[in-house]
Amino acid sequence: MISKNIFKNGYINLFCPNSNEYLFDYIYALGFKDIDSKNWKPRLVILSVLEYLFRLKIINVYSWPNHPELEKKGMTIKETIETIDKLWSNNATFPDFYGIVMFENQKWYTEALEKKGLTQTTNWEKFIENEIGDLEKFIEDNRPID
Repeated sequence: MISKNIFKNGYINLFCPNSNEYLFDYIYALGFKDIDSKNWKPRLVILSVLEYLFRLKIINVYSWPNHPELEKKGMTIKETIETIDKLWSNNATFPDFYGIVMFENQKWYTEALEKKGLTQTTNWEKFIENEIGDLEKFIEDNRPID
């Protein structure tokens, strides 16, 4: 369940290619500054958003830094989210997030954005506003269908 509309401008950086490599990048992109181990709501929102991004085929797992044995395991989206949840310690601090999971954008996504003119120096928010418009529709129109 996603309790935030992630296509609103306040969350548009969730979709910025090559800017969200680690779990903490998504935590901050969703507006959470600290994750209190006793408060499960932010964690559930973050895991739900990650699941949604996987389902949209926007992101993949790039690596499991502290668990390379997981890289050869072909996991479903559900298994991936469960694994992230399991590895995400209730006592995790900022440096711990480097070892949990690394993400990358799927190739189709970055290529579709580059075709519209995105470069390394492009202002992401202005690019979405001026070149893409409705990002949700852009993703639906361009993403690969199973």
